[in-house]
Amino acid sequence: MSLILNIRYCLLLVSAGCFFLSGCGADDDSSAIDIVKASCNWAAQSEKINWPALLELDCPKLSDYGLFSKMDGKTLSAHSKGIKYELKEALFTDHAIKDRFIFLPEDSQVELDSSVPLLMSELGVQYPIGTVITKTFSFNQVDGVQRIIETRLLIRRKDGWVGRPYVWNDEGSEAELKYGGRANIDITFVTPDNNIETIKYDVPQSSECQQCHKQDDRLMPIGPSRLRLLSTEPKLSDGAINPLLSKSIFRLNGNKVNLASVPVSERSDDPSIEARLYLDVNCAHCHNPSGFAKNTKLFLESWRPLNMAIGLCKTPIAAGVGTGGLKWVVDPGKPEASILWYRMNATSNATKMPEIGRTLVHERGVELVYDWIASLDSGLCVKN
Repeated sequence: MSLILNIRYCLLLVSAGCFFLSGCGADDDSSAIDIVKASCNWAAQSEKINWPALLELDCPKLSDYGLFSKMDGKTLSAHSKGIKYELKEALFTDHAIKDRFIFLPEDSQVELDSSVPLLMSELGVQYPIGTVITKTFSFNQVDGVQRIIETRLLIRRKDGWVGRPYVWNDEGSEAELKYGGRANIDITFVTPDNNIETIKYDVPQSSECQQCHKQDDRLMPIGPSRLRLLSTEPKLSDGAINPLLSKSIFRLNGNKVNLASVPVSERSDDPSIEARLYLDVNCAHCHNPSGFAKNTKLFLESWRPLNMAIGLCKTPIAAGVGTGGLKWVVDPGKPEASILWYRMNATSNATKMPEIGRTLVHERGVELVYDWIASLDSGLCVKN
């Protein structure tokens, strides 16, 4: 076995806490483990982002990559190279607080192609090799302390994107790589409406990243490739100046541009656009012609016209008990008779949609979709 293959294999043992050598072999394999440890510890010694490890290795600790400059259980501050961003519409995950950052290699840009509508998934958006997109999930506890649960890394390596979940310890001082995720984490927290909820939170397995992020045979970003790409508001929700508007990290048709100057002509004239955008972000990563749910023939991208593809007067192909005994995915003018609304309003594993990522009903999303369906002409199904 070559040394580089040994490094990758032994890293699996290191990340799992297996520091014995029987799985790696003889002295050369011992050297491989030493190289892994040295490569992953480099960030702590240099106070720089560990780009070599990000491109090649799955380090056992999040701190090994040097992406965050402060990890003290209360504050998670990104390295100066980290660019904070927010989405116009975000995926609902049981009211989790999400801190998002993009890290780009030195002197690199995100390529945009104006000939491709930005609404259409990753098309028209190309991140350079070495890009790291991070999303950290936390909850506001009843005692007012914010509890960090996990940080997910999406890394663009030479062979494409990979997803890696890191689970935080109880002190919030370090996160460890968990290929198998972690199930049934008990969390009691306060929602944005000041309600108290208790859930069992599941950190997904590394392989489960594919269910949402895989399009055909490729893994790709979801949030930072959707509508408007990234938030172009002048300020973030915490009042800070939006760094995306002051950094020249984007290139449009080969020319450097400020994100605020990128035209967004793909917005629909649909008066219920907010509901369609919600479905786009929360459902369309699976429900599109290349996604996990492509066989359903239900496609929920917000740019699609009002027709059977988005569920209008559509009989489900295979939903089983998920239909609730209802006829159409979207029954115009009748939200309570629509399978789409019914499944969004459900919490059982056999019925709810999305299938993963939530245990609670998102009242705002349910209300948006209810109002949208109610606004549709009840005669559309006769016309179609």
